[in-house]
Parts: sequence; C-alpha cells; structure tokens
Amino acid sequence: MGLIAGNVADEIRAAIGAGDRAFIGDGFVVYGLYDEEQNAALGALAVQLAGSVVVVRSVYVAPEYRSFGGAKMLVQELISDCFMVDGIEEIEFLANPDNEYQREAADFLCYNGFKKEDATDACFVSTLEKIAASGVLKKIPAKGVTALSEIDERLLNKLGVNLASSGNAFIDLPIDKSHYEQDLSMAVVKDDKDILDILLMEKEGSDLVLSFAYSEGSGVGILSAFAKSLDKALEKYPKETKIRIPTVTASGRKLAEKVVPDAKVIHYVRCFYPLLPLYELVYGREQELSL
Repeated sequence: MGLIAGNVADEIRAAIGAGDRAFIGDGFVVYGLYDEEQNAALGALAVQLAGSVVVVRSVYVAPEYRSFGGAKMLVQELISDCFMVDGIEEIEFLANPDNEYQREAADFLCYNGFKKEDATDACFVSTLEKIAASGVLKKIPAKGVTALSEIDERLLNKLGVNLASSGNAFIDLPIDKSHYEQDLSMAVVKDDKDILDILLMEKEGSDLVLSFAYSEGSGVGILSAFAKSLDKALEKYPKETKIRIPTVTASGRKLAEKVVPDAKVIHYVRCFYPLLPLYELVYGREQELSL
C-alpha cells in the first residue's frame, strides 16, 4: 500500500474497510495502475485469496483517468494470473445493490465477462449497542461456553473431519485459530471429547463478523456462545461497533432473527468469473485432438 498514491489507497481502504495490516496478514493482493511519466498511481484492484476463490474487494481508478480502459486492464491481468495458478476455481465479487459504489463495480465486472446472480444468503447488520439493548441475550444462559483460545487443537481437528464428511464445511478446514478473534469465538464442549456447538468471529476493518456457526443440537448452545461472545465484545470494542451476520442456511437466518430482530437485512448480488469449467473445457478439447 505504501507504493500506491494516497488518494487511491484511501479509496481502497474505504471500499474494503481495512487498513494496511489487512493487506499483509489476510491474503490480499493489490494490482496497481501506474503512470511512469507522472510517477503516480492512477488506480488499483484489491483482491483476497479465500481457498479456491479469489474475492474482489475493490476496483478503483482515479476519476480523471476513467474511460481509457485502465480498470479493464487490471481485471484482465487478474484473470490471466488466476488461470496460471492451480486450484483457483473462480473470481467473485459480492455487491450490495443499495450501495452505489458496489453496484457500479458489479455492472463494470459483468460488462467485462463476469456473470451475475442473486446471492441466496442475507446479511444482518446491527451494532453491539443495539443487540445488547434488545435484551434478548440477557435471557440466555452463557454457562458451559469456552473461548476458542482455550480449545484443544485435537478437538478442532476432529470437528473439521466431521464437518467435511457431513457437507457442512462453509469454512476452510482444518479450523485455524489464528484466523479468528480467539477471545470472542466460542464453543460448547461435551466431556472434553467433542465440540457440540461453535461460533467463530472475525474482525474485518472496524466491523465484527460472525463468520461461522455450527450446532449438533437444538441451537441453544449457539445462542449461549453468542451471548458470551457479545459480552466479551462489549468489553473489548466500542458499543457502536457494527456486527455483521451473513447467513447461508435457513437455520442461520432464524438464529439471526432471534438475536438481532431489529437489524437491517442486506441481500447481495454475486458476480463471478468461473475458471475451472473453462479450463476443463479447453483441456478436454486438447485430449480429444490428441486422440
């Protein structure tokens, strides 16, 4: 980020809600559009590696340099690089249609080869203060809940195997403690042998994100874990801190509705560029020709 002009760097930070450290520690890659004659950065494309998916976090070109094909060059360079890396299946951008910047970015990407579809998940957004004020979590006992920092790695690995076999692996496995807020992420452990419920929290920019929740039981354990997590969050962060709860399943939406009944619900549009099917198609043709 130190090599990118100040105004461009500020635009990227505003778009993805993160500072310099996120680019170093969270798998970010930044493509820069540079003018050698003026010795200045004119734009940048920031992406994040997430398993087999490359997530576009921001695409920006300074206003005076738009409509000259610069942003298209950035995207084409990204696509070209992704084809050269084994294991990357697609490039993805999630856009909130109510956000003008994200809507324009989605339209631009789709104009340059991306496909668009309505995302099946919704994101509940509230603040620590509002959730605490609702009084919902005060009614939930938070006993028997253990912070992620105190959970044995063997139990996490065992849970990861179970999640992978059951098809409930909506996160990268095995679970890596360092990827999460260890004092806010919580689990319910049975007889020191099995994790029955787990809730994983992350910090993205200034926001807290409930990135994963899993329960083998009725979901009461998850509510207990969330109540304990919120208590810790209120101790650690300002009460106006935003908390986001993306939901993928129907049970996840029900949980979110219980915990944050007055939250704003945001439905996203997903733009994606599939890489693996095209690679397989080309490879298949090569095989056919060789025969």
